[in-house]
Amino acid sequence: TEAAGERVRIEGPIQRKHEWENRGTKASHRTWDKLYAMLNENSVSFYKDQKQAKTAPQSRVRGEKAIALEGADCEVPTDYSKRPHVFRLNLPNGGQYLLQCKSDDEMRSWLRELESITGNQVTESSSKAQTMPAKSSSKKEDSAKKKGKFTLKKN
Repeated sequence: TEAAGERVRIEGPIQRKHEWENRGTKASHRTWDKLYAMLNENSVSFYKDQKQAKTAPQSRVRGEKAIALEGADCEVPTDYSKRPHVFRLNLPNGGQYLLQCKSDDEMRSWLRELESITGNQVTESSSKAQTMPAKSSSKKEDSAKKKGKFTLKKN
C-alpha cells in the first residue's frame, strides 16, 4: 500500500494512549483511542479509521502531523499491566505513546518493523524500581493466613 507516495510497512487498527507531549509535559489528551495506524519508511500516522487512512491520508486524527521515527525507540513496559499486548513508543523529544495491539503476534510485527526503521532494539523496561522487596512469609504461612481469614468454620 502507498500513503502519500511512501511504502506502508504495516498498518491496522490499534489503540493509542498519549502519555507525554515531551519531557516534563504530560499529554493533555491521555485517554485510550481506537485508531487506525499506518507505519511507513520513517513515520507513523494515526487516523480515525481505515477509510480515512485510505481516502484522505493527509487528514490524520485531531489534525496531528505524522510522527517522525528518527531517534525513536520502543519498549515493552513491564510496569504496565492494565492492558495486554502493549508497547511504548519513545520519541527523542521525550514524547511517549502507549500502543495496544490485538495480540502478541501483532505486537511483535509492529515492534519488528519499528526496530528495523529506528535501528534501536526493543527493550523491556519498568519505570518503577527494578528490585522488589523480599517476601517475609513462606508459602505455608500464606496459605494458613488465607484459610483462617476466608473460610467459615463449621461447629
